[in-house]
Amino acid sequence: MDSATECFEIRTEFKDAPGSIQTLYHKEYPIGTALTDFLYADLKAFSVHLEQIKAHLKEIKAGNDIEQHFGQLFDIAIFWLRRSPVFAPLAASIQRQRLYFDQGKKLSADGIERQMAYYTEVQPKLLYLAENFFEADTPEDMTARYFRQHEELGKKQAPEWCNFLPLKYGEVTYGITMKGANGFFPYDDALNEERRNDFQEFPAETLDTEEPNDFVQFILAEYIRRNLRFRTCKFCGRYFGIMGNTRAEFCDRLIDGSTKTCKEMGSLRLYEKRKMEDPAIREYKRSYKAHNARIRYGIMTREEFNAWSQEARRKRDDCVAGKLPLEEFVAWLDSDRQS
Repeated sequence: MDSATECFEIRTEFKDAPGSIQTLYHKEYPIGTALTDFLYADLKAFSVHLEQIKAHLKEIKAGNDIEQHFGQLFDIAIFWLRRSPVFAPLAASIQRQRLYFDQGKKLSADGIERQMAYYTEVQPKLLYLAENFFEADTPEDMTARYFRQHEELGKKQAPEWCNFLPLKYGEVTYGITMKGANGFFPYDDALNEERRNDFQEFPAETLDTEEPNDFVQFILAEYIRRNLRFRTCKFCGRYFGIMGNTRAEFCDRLIDGSTKTCKEMGSLRLYEKRKMEDPAIREYKRSYKAHNARIRYGIMTREEFNAWSQEARRKRDDCVAGKLPLEEFVAWLDSDRQS
């Protein structure tokens, strides 16, 4: 993680070279995306997927269509990775069953079930923090804010006190990691990620863990340490991360069924809205309605109206562009006003 980007990976050992690490998944997001996307994940699918996982493992143990059942387990893992990288530990636990199988170890859904229970428990807590802690109006020391709010709730013995997670996690290493590498790894093909070649190395703190609580608390602590705040996207209505005094109003999420992001479509919508609020547009619409009414009253022919409206649009665009003073445009619009 750096000041703009957060990176997540799933790694495994090479089957024929124990101790050698292979990266299966590498994904990068604007900072703040992991937890904000997790807030909106529908966890009701957990119960169905858990039963499916147990059924697949039972068939694998029995030696029935082993590759087919591992393929379906992989599909479940990818399903959750698409929702948020916060589910990376869960996806890894599901796929780790393959590693256990190859190593002759026992297959079990117990750890997967425990992780699902943790996600279900922590999601409302993070939603509370998003609404009551991260949604700060102005930049401030978020570390001080976190502990101050936690202490105040503790003094009141308020039940919301338990929503403040401990900012502790497993061992963190500091070293060289990479970014600009989406699309180079096996899971990325399944996720249809964009391919990039702007590979870079940069120093960063890295947490290696198999547990979602370590994962979540590390991300939370990093957001707080970097004074990250949340803002609601004015296009999709979901939270996204902001730093400093940015005026960003839209997130970078892809709009469902579109190749455009909220930022792209939101900026266009904002431009159109501001354009419609332009006084030249208002005056044009006023005069357009008045001239159009003349056709109904037989004062102006359709041909005369079309010629007028063509000229009016040209002058309107010149006025919006600053080429024609508003006063001159209004005077022209009213030059043939009926007494």
